[in-house]
Amino acid sequence: MPDRVVLQDVTLREGEQGSDRALDPKTRMALARHLVDAGLTHLEAGWPGVSKQDQEFVRQLRDALPTVHVQAPVALYAANWEEQIAAAHACGVQTVALLHPASDLRLRTLERLSRQEVLQRVHVGVQAALAVGLSVTLVATDATRADPGFLVEVALAAQQAGAHRIGLPDTVGCATPEAYGALVSQVRRQVGLPIHAHCHNDFGLALANTLAGIRAGASLADVSVNGLGERAGNCSLAEAAVALEVLYGVRTGVRLEALAAVAREVARAFGTHLPGQAPLVGDLAFAHRLDVHVYGATFWPQLFEPLDPASVGNRRRLLLGRHSGARAVSARLQALGIDPYGVPVRALADAVRQLATLLGGGISDEVLLVLARTMQSQAVTSTEGVISHENR
Repeated sequence: MPDRVVLQDVTLREGEQGSDRALDPKTRMALARHLVDAGLTHLEAGWPGVSKQDQEFVRQLRDALPTVHVQAPVALYAANWEEQIAAAHACGVQTVALLHPASDLRLRTLERLSRQEVLQRVHVGVQAALAVGLSVTLVATDATRADPGFLVEVALAAQQAGAHRIGLPDTVGCATPEAYGALVSQVRRQVGLPIHAHCHNDFGLALANTLAGIRAGASLADVSVNGLGERAGNCSLAEAAVALEVLYGVRTGVRLEALAAVAREVARAFGTHLPGQAPLVGDLAFAHRLDVHVYGATFWPQLFEPLDPASVGNRRRLLLGRHSGARAVSARLQALGIDPYGVPVRALADAVRQLATLLGGGISDEVLLVLARTMQSQAVTSTEGVISHENR
């Protein structure tokens, strides 16, 4: 693994492509600020080459957050690709990602171009973007279903024209980590340009493929908050950043402690549900319910947690339900500042299990405290009754 990698957030582009909500400029700017505050330095912010609204937003973004590196996609396969480059340049983006299909499937069906025509378009497109002072990434779309030999030809054509980076998207999320890593390694070795990884999650492998690509030499990888993106989405920002930083020791520059808050803000903005068990950022990502887990996590959290929830801006939740025993109830009382020695804990645990079964769910801290105080009161009353009887 490298010492450092750049994570480029594509939420403001892929997020809208993968949802039924078009964000207003104010909301988009607020999300951009959250991303920058979380340490992201590279963003995509829509399609300024095809949308006047996106063009204006990118201009505002560059004015408001001048240190952010903004990349704009350009459909090099489209008839108006030159106008798209001009529009991207006009609004102040630093890099254009020139998208052109490399798979025979796309070339035969949608584009109806020969391989030679593709190589010519790549050469001309790269030079056109360079001519106006833009940094250029040539993105060979559908790379994982392209003929590997032709894919290298496309990358070499871009290199010879002066491109700065090669993008290798797993456009339909069909690659395995082994295959994606091998593809990145091959292109990196034969072409020599930095590699940009972009992985979709159709088979649930976006994170694994992104990590494989980075291990194989990719120096920049696309991520999105909560994995938002077309179809099944993209590689999750939180999962990629934490895996790289914590498991592999790779620096990303991301402030991990900001991740949970960013996840909530993005879910709210797009009107999507953030699953409770979303890794690292969900409400239940650090929740414990089984008796021994609640007890253990109270006193030795490392027994059942891979990292401190506060390190990603989340919190630990100790839940009680129909499987909770006396140890879990006692631990939860202590966490709430109640001395368990003054409470009939076993009877309280029985009551917790019975009520949880009756309700068909968990027992909140508020309900636990009511039960505990009721039993404390009953215990005191019972004791007073015994003393009164003995004194007669």
